[in-house]
Amino acid sequence: MITSLSINKKIKYLFTSCAVVVLSILYLYYEYQNHKELFHQNIESEISLYYKLYTKTFTASTKQKNILIHNSDTINDDLVSEFAKSTPLMMDQSDVKKTKYSLTVKLIEKNTPIDTHLQKNINELENTNYSINFQENSVKLLGKVTDDTYVLIVKNFEEITQINSIIKLLFIKILFIAFFNICLVLYYIHLIKIYEQTQKELYEDFEQLQIDTKKVAFEDTLTGAATRLKFDETLKDLVNIASRFKEQHFTAIMIDIDNFKSVNDTYGHDYGDIVLKEVAKTVKNNIRKTDTFARWGGEEFVILSPMNSLEHSNLLANKIRKKISEIHFDKLECVTCSFGLTQFKQGDTIQSIMKRTDDLLYKAKQNGKNRVEYL
Repeated sequence: MITSLSINKKIKYLFTSCAVVVLSILYLYYEYQNHKELFHQNIESEISLYYKLYTKTFTASTKQKNILIHNSDTINDDLVSEFAKSTPLMMDQSDVKKTKYSLTVKLIEKNTPIDTHLQKNINELENTNYSINFQENSVKLLGKVTDDTYVLIVKNFEEITQINSIIKLLFIKILFIAFFNICLVLYYIHLIKIYEQTQKELYEDFEQLQIDTKKVAFEDTLTGAATRLKFDETLKDLVNIASRFKEQHFTAIMIDIDNFKSVNDTYGHDYGDIVLKEVAKTVKNNIRKTDTFARWGGEEFVILSPMNSLEHSNLLANKIRKKISEIHFDKLECVTCSFGLTQFKQGDTIQSIMKRTDDLLYKAKQNGKNRVEYL
């Protein structure tokens, strides 16, 4: 399907596909960053809550030190138990360290020996109560408890697991976007197919319209003879050529059906149309392919015969006259025609040659009809 498209349509198709892919990637990257930021915000909110709770507990009873969230004077035991169930804590002691839970808390006093990096972080807590630092699989909160006491809270987490969850969610979105893109491409191809089909149909209709228009303009719908327009164009060309080249002579024959008005008056116009068609058919069957046979108007017809002499055209006219008189009609005994025939002469114009032909036809009518007058 795609290989059959034109170059412009292929470019549009590729541009659309690339645009959709780029927008999809940007959307997925935005979603990933958004989820990651939301994940970090949740972790920060959670660990800062631990810090605030521990600070309040320690401030209420400094003797407790590393015994976390256990002060019956300030905190209800039931609250401590419920909190402990949802956020299990680990007590960090100097002699024993147990990493049983995901959260560890370490109390740092002024005289506690610590490493240089941690001391540097403590020194940076002058303008804030705590700072949070994310690492690969944990987050650390270092905060003030008193002026000489600090707490280090470390929450371990499997960020990879969280990221995997995000990736799974994004994968579902990718499938949805891919499905949407496929539907979009198929719809786009469908539109192209409809467009091409429509263009093809419009082109075929246009061609047929041209044929029909040409047929209406150049062919008489009743008799099948050429129209007056076609005749005028042909006569103009013949006169121009014959005026320049003496050997390119031609003849013009005008035909009129005798007593045609009485046929219409007696048998009706429908029967008159039958007579016209039969006469036209007979004339067309007896002229050359190079000759132009046209309907002049009403019951009159004309023939233009290029490269034909007056003598040969006279023989042709009389042959046609005889053939017409032999046509069998069920309501008429016979139909006859009168002919006016002339040859192009140097100096002739369209008007002069047709005037002479018409005069000769009129002469044939005056001399008894069913005859050929030529000059």
